[in-house]
Amino acid sequence: MDLAKHIGELLYFNDCVTIPGFGSFLLEKKDASYNESNNLYSPPTKSLSFNQKLQSNDGVLALHLSKVLGLSYEKSVIEIHKLVINWNEKLKISKLNLSKIGELSLNDEGAILFNPKKNINYLIDSYALKPVNAELINRSDLEKTENMPVYFTVNKNNPVKLFRYAASFIAVTFFAICALYLYNEVQNDRYIQKENKLRAIAKNNAVASIYNLGELPPIKINFKKFYLIAGSFQIESNADNLVKSLKKSGFNSSRKLAITEKGFFQVSISSHVSAREAYNEMRKLKKNSINDIWVLSK
Repeated sequence: MDLAKHIGELLYFNDCVTIPGFGSFLLEKKDASYNESNNLYSPPTKSLSFNQKLQSNDGVLALHLSKVLGLSYEKSVIEIHKLVINWNEKLKISKLNLSKIGELSLNDEGAILFNPKKNINYLIDSYALKPVNAELINRSDLEKTENMPVYFTVNKNNPVKLFRYAASFIAVTFFAICALYLYNEVQNDRYIQKENKLRAIAKNNAVASIYNLGELPPIKINFKKFYLIAGSFQIESNADNLVKSLKKSGFNSSRKLAITEKGFFQVSISSHVSAREAYNEMRKLKKNSINDIWVLSK
């Protein structure tokens, strides 16, 4: 499994992607900039960095793998753990190159150093935007006027020819205005006729629908929920005991979910209508030393 590829995909939509037990890739937005050395304007971007201390599992990477690869959440966590072990072994020997992300290496103190890939912009708003050359504006060129082409000349000393030119111009202008007026009138008549036909059809359909509703199909609306799972048990009594314990601790919305296809009873601390809301709540709970929780979408 190419874990680096999936991390790169998540970085376009998340400012923090954590690899449990290894570290986190962080993004910071930077404004458009100007480089005087090469005379280039660069679009807004996101700079990528790595923090080895952020290793707690926030569920984002595992949930992404389970959706994309069709794995269970538990299986995704195990696969990530295997790759982390492999990465740590490689770092002891040489540098670790993650495609489209960057290069990792160990310093003399055993800390991980990160060198991000260049020319990769994770800011979606700047997608496909390239640096632009800044060209110096020469104001003397703007003051220059171009010679306009001459289509005909008028002899001012001959008033007869001048009168003919003026009369011809007025006649052409008059006929052009008349033609435009007639065209607009015709178009307006056609539009009004079309509107009247559509209104008549709509009126007939409305009358028919009042007296002939027919059989309306049942409407089923399925709302996807996101649960914060505190435990998963094969023995139902263990799940019931955890629910009682959580309620005593103040988590009154704790409850036992329906048994899964594999025969597990999952205990939910709370339910949410969006993934963002669920992950925000999970982070708050982890700050209060409640670490063994994860997000389930159902």
